[in-house]
Amino acid sequence: PDSGHTMLTVGYGSANTYASAAKASDGSFGVVYMPDARAITINMAQFSGTVTAKWFDPANGAYTTIGTYSNSGTQNFAARPANSSGKYDWMLILEAGAATPTPTVAPTPPPGGNLVQNPGFETGTLANWTMPAQFAVSTEQKYSGTYSMKKTGISGSWSVGYQEIAVSPNTDYDVNFYFRATNNGTVIKILDTSGTMIYDAGTTYNTSNQWVQKSFTFNSGSNSAVRLMLQDSWGGTHYFDDFDMRASGSPTPTPAPTATPAPTATPVPPSSQILNPSFETGDFTSWTNGGDLYTISTAQAHAGTYSAKMPATASGQQLAQTVALAPNTDYTWKVWIWANSSGGASLRVSLTAEDGGGLVPGTSVVSNSGGSTWKSYTINFNTGIYNEVVFSVADSATYRTIYVDDMTLTAN
Repeated sequence: PDSGHTMLTVGYGSANTYASAAKASDGSFGVVYMPDARAITINMAQFSGTVTAKWFDPANGAYTTIGTYSNSGTQNFAARPANSSGKYDWMLILEAGAATPTPTVAPTPPPGGNLVQNPGFETGTLANWTMPAQFAVSTEQKYSGTYSMKKTGISGSWSVGYQEIAVSPNTDYDVNFYFRATNNGTVIKILDTSGTMIYDAGTTYNTSNQWVQKSFTFNSGSNSAVRLMLQDSWGGTHYFDDFDMRASGSPTPTPAPTATPAPTATPVPPSSQILNPSFETGDFTSWTNGGDLYTISTAQAHAGTYSAKMPATASGQQLAQTVALAPNTDYTWKVWIWANSSGGASLRVSLTAEDGGGLVPGTSVVSNSGGSTWKSYTINFNTGIYNEVVFSVADSATYRTIYVDDMTLTAN
């Protein structure tokens, strides 16, 4: 027995969690039985030659070779995921010199299960994760189940959290998880156990508080364990749920999102979801009048009685309206515009995310050629992840007058 911990130097535990270890007196063989998941350190100088390390699953009798190591220094072995019975007890076999023949067993298929422990935080804790203070378990938002992990960011903190995961060397792994955020700000990377980067998965982005799936693939290289890292960088509130990492080619189950009550639909005009699109209320009902500079006018109207007038003094100010739309849907927006001069300035007809997330995919910026005539402009766009979009018209010239009228919005 390794009662003096000369072979198993770190991770032997105590009492009911004690890891039983033994070694041959000639240094040819060593074994460690771990009753639960843990990382351990082995003194390799206790062996008589090059050591072959294997994991033994006591539930099905299968062996998995980890690698070959020199008989000098120490070697760390990361905590294992659940065995074939769903429990976490494993045996580490260490053979020096001529390896003891391994019993013949049926071939074990490549690992196909999720290697991330506590992947959806349904323990109600951050068990198996090593996270800084701004990360905590939350019930406020969740993609599935009851819990998620919430990050209350601290701008510029660069605090790092991770889960260390056992992998097979030189193997491709697929990583998937879900997140929702109000701004950019969490860096995702795969590191080795020393903290050296293996793969940079980029930074999470603003999702307008919608759940979005992020996926990437990396190769483990020579590593037998890696760290799935999250790093706070720009502050903001982020939620993470349902992490999944498995060998490429393994089927990945899709978590069912937690059902949320469907909002009651607000009736909209059949030809437009933009309210008061022709200003026939005689005022700016449903519109945001930038700087209160725009006026309702009867001097020019494409149809009906009224239009919105942008005076030359309204340079840079927007006439805007926020509209609720279906995500990932194609729309066509058409607007009629009258301008008395072309000049060199541009008339900006744009769509942005309601939370300021930038131009919606498909948005264009157009120039008006003037001529004191009504001209129509059409923008085809897809809402992508957004469910609220700001329609706006602004002019960068300070010397021309513009009228806007008769907007239509159609789902394609």
